Amino acid sequence: MDTNYNKLDWDAIGKFNRESHPETTLERAQFHINNNNFYQAILDLDFYIKNNPTLPIGYLLLGRSYYLSNDYVNAIRAFNKGVSVSTKEVHNEFLYDYATVLWQTDKNTEALEITDKILIQDRDNIHGLLIKSQILFALHEYEKAFYYSVKVLELNNKIWQAWITRFNIDYCLEDFHRAISDFKKAQALNNDLPAREYTIYAASLLNNGEKEEAIKVFEKAMSLGDAEAKVFLEDLRKNDN
Repeated sequence: MDTNYNKLDWDAIGKFNRESHPETTLERAQFHINNNNFYQAILDLDFYIKNNPTLPIGYLLLGRSYYLSNDYVNAIRAFNKGVSVSTKEVHNEFLYDYATVLWQTDKNTEALEITDKILIQDRDNIHGLLIKSQILFALHEYEKAFYYSVKVLELNNKIWQAWITRFNIDYCLEDFHRAISDFKKAQALNNDLPAREYTIYAASLLNNGEKEEAIKVFEKAMSLGDAEAKVFLEDLRKNDN
């Protein structure tokens, strides 16, 4: 009941503020985004856009609100509109969010176009370089992906996502020794890596002739919930028999 009352209160307050103080709508929307109150942010931004349809900031913040609330379809639509109506360079933070949501919905070619806008504005933008490496990996352009992951690590070797991207590239390129090394560097920076990464690490160990250690890591990946690790283990045991 408390949640319902809170929502009703917010709805009443938000409606009153939009009607009585329209000049503060954008400021309130940013406040709501910062406090993860995306529903109210979206209401404020819809109101702002109706009154300022040619200004990109409303659409860009709307895209961020939808993205952070996991509504990727509407996020892409809002970001696209914000970029299209802008007569100036769009801030890289918004472009990064836009590229990320495109990448996460497998729109990799479009994501790469947005990422290139980031790097045109700032060729050493670490977030742009990182997501470009991730997108290129998704497109199976492993050599290019490796190049951009190295660029990230040259700027900051504490970015675990860059190490894990490079680790996956290593595995696909069948450089298992380097894959093992890169995984360990990622793990040293983040000991809570996704289960799937442990399975790939175990497969790297197996391909590198480290069977006993690989089995231990497959078991760890299974305990973390990766079903593919179980398949690997079952195949190993069948071959042993």
